Amino acid sequence: MKNVLSINQPTSLKMSNTLEVTVTFLDANHCVGAVMVLIEGYMGRVLYTGDIRFKKSLFRGFTDLYPPHLAN
Repeated sequence: MKNVLSINQPTSLKMSNTLEVTVTFLDANHCVGAVMVLIEGYMGRVLYTGDIRFKKSLFRGFTDLYPPHLAN
């Protein structure tokens, strides 16, 4: 069974009876189709970037990842 996950759409994945994580694909602004993967669960948050082109403007909308007080 194949599932398609959309960019910027958090998706809950049940890993076991007691473990669930939320996965969100974010545009990596690198090449067509390149994404970063945000994984969130009870132990915290991990952003897997692989290879990205960093622009502050891309991250300003993600205040959990790029808090406004760090914008300078």
